[in-house]
Amino acid sequence: VIIALNMLDVAFQKGIQIDIPQLKKELGTEIIPINARKGKGIKNKKKALIHPLKKQDVIPSPYYTRYQPLIKEIKEKFSLSTDYLAFLYALQTNYIKNLSITDKTQIEQINQKHQFTCKIIQAEETIHRYEQIEWIIKKTTKKIKNKPTNEITNYIDKIVTHAIGGYVIFFSILFLVFQAIFSWASIPMNFIDQGITELTKW
Repeated sequence: VIIALNMLDVAFQKGIQIDIPQLKKELGTEIIPINARKGKGIKNKKKALIHPLKKQDVIPSPYYTRYQPLIKEIKEKFSLSTDYLAFLYALQTNYIKNLSITDKTQIEQINQKHQFTCKIIQAEETIHRYEQIEWIIKKTTKKIKNKPTNEITNYIDKIVTHAIGGYVIFFSILFLVFQAIFSWASIPMNFIDQGITELTKW
């Protein structure tokens, strides 16, 4: 996998700095910083796609170790290439389209044999994934102290999104719009009407 890390300028504006070398280490993959809008880093991404990647160290999920006998049995039974695929067969049996009814029955029997409860394991594994993501983000990102901020925008936001003042501004704008349509618009309308009449007479 090659990750194209986009919109770093936006992250910088929000005071977020990403430690790319550390992120590479944590994810075990190549990361190319790019700016798709300005076309920066695209050449580097293309070069990375052309050159063969080094073998990446994949961090195994603790669930692969815990259910290794089950994974091994499914892997051998269906001649699967990876532990992850075998784990998916055990976890998502009913959603894999290329499995026959007989295949699904066999997997269910293997799951029961190893006391593998799909829904519980799926919930646990999902929580584990998000915990990992959160931990990686904390380890590889930090807030910049002297970040560039748009004080005017922040000031306007505070006013127009105020709990009370925001509603006052909103209804004031609505009032001005209706006033402009039904009252103030009559002046230019009369002027145009008179002008058309005079032009017709001429």
